[in-house]
Amino acid sequence: MNRDVSWLFEKPIAHRGACFGNIPENSMTAFREAIERGLVIELDIQCLRDGTIVVFHDFDTLRMTGRAGMLKYRNLESAKKLRLKGDGDERMPTLREVLDLVDGKVGLMIELKVIYSFKKLCDGLLKELEGYKGKVAIHGFSQRAIAYIAAHSDYPRGVVGMDYRKVALIGIYGHWLNRVAYFDRIDPDFLNYNLAHIPSPTTKRFKELGIPVMSWTIKNKKQFDNALTKSDNIVMETKFFDKDFTMRKFKEETTE
Repeated sequence: MNRDVSWLFEKPIAHRGACFGNIPENSMTAFREAIERGLVIELDIQCLRDGTIVVFHDFDTLRMTGRAGMLKYRNLESAKKLRLKGDGDERMPTLREVLDLVDGKVGLMIELKVIYSFKKLCDGLLKELEGYKGKVAIHGFSQRAIAYIAAHSDYPRGVVGMDYRKVALIGIYGHWLNRVAYFDRIDPDFLNYNLAHIPSPTTKRFKELGIPVMSWTIKNKKQFDNALTKSDNIVMETKFFDKDFTMRKFKEETTE
């Protein structure tokens, strides 16, 4: 497996797909739009009760479906009954459905959504990726999960982070998720960090080691301009994209 991550830094990355207008995030339509524009897709995965890997961000399904409940307790049949809020009759896709759709046309930056346990999710992901020829990078907040991926595969891997000292009670959970010496056990290829918390001791350390830093999640031009001075690429809301968008063009237009 080639751990080159230069492809992650050629264009801005489509956060949960290209969600123009009222297209649901992490939906097949959002992924088709990203493919059409040649954009790397950032997406989130979780494991259902029956072991199926699905593409969905929140641990609870209320925000995106109107139906409350922890996703991990559903099986595939139950999950597929939930309609995603937004245009059309979009349903929660499985990772297999997304891999078949993308088929190497663009790169995938897969985020592991972990509350506590992670081995079932990681093992399921690696099994689904067997034989897949496209570009894939794996990242997540849980450094224990990423360390597991590092020990069992050679996919490019990254750490998602923020300055946990600035996020109150969430920071306690964040510190708990990240209680490993990740530089030794993960050997990360990139850092994806909350733009509002850059610079931080973590981003400075990555820079000193020559490891690229990207920032999340960019939602307006003021954040654009700020992110370009602080990070090597950006994960952003795609309503700002067009078909010819490249990192070079982006830098030229926002610095005029």
